[in-house]
Amino acid sequence: MSTPGHKPESTSVQAAPKSGTGDGAILKVKFSLKVVAFCASVMTLSWFFEGWRRIHQDAGFLSVSILIAGIVCTVGLIAIQAFWIYVEEKQKGALLRRIDLFEKLYEGLVQRKLANNARRGEKAKHA
Repeated sequence: MSTPGHKPESTSVQAAPKSGTGDGAILKVKFSLKVVAFCASVMTLSWFFEGWRRIHQDAGFLSVSILIAGIVCTVGLIAIQAFWIYVEEKQKGALLRRIDLFEKLYEGLVQRKLANNARRGEKAKHA
C-alpha cells in the first residue's frame, strides 16, 4: 500500500546523492529484488537438504550434483544479501566492521554509477 508522496523503492542497485552532504553516493536495492533473492535462497537451501537426503538413500551423481548446487547457490545468494546489508549499514553510518571485499565492490559500483550518470548528462547536453 502506497502513501501519497511515497516513492516506491527501485528494483535494481542505483546510486543517489547522500542526503545533506552532496559529496557521496549511496546504493539502493529495490524491495522486490530483495524478496526474489530471499525466495531463491529458500529454494536453493531446499536443494541442499534434498541432496543430503538423496545421498543417504543412494550416493549417485545426481545426489551429489543436487547437494553441490544447493551449497554453491545458497552461499552465493547469502553473500549477495550480506553485501546489501553491508551497504545499508555503511550508508546509515552504523557499520561495525569494514570488509575489504565488500568495500571494493561498493566503491566499484558507486564509481560505475557516477560514470554512467556523467555520460547521460553529456549526451543530454549534446542532444
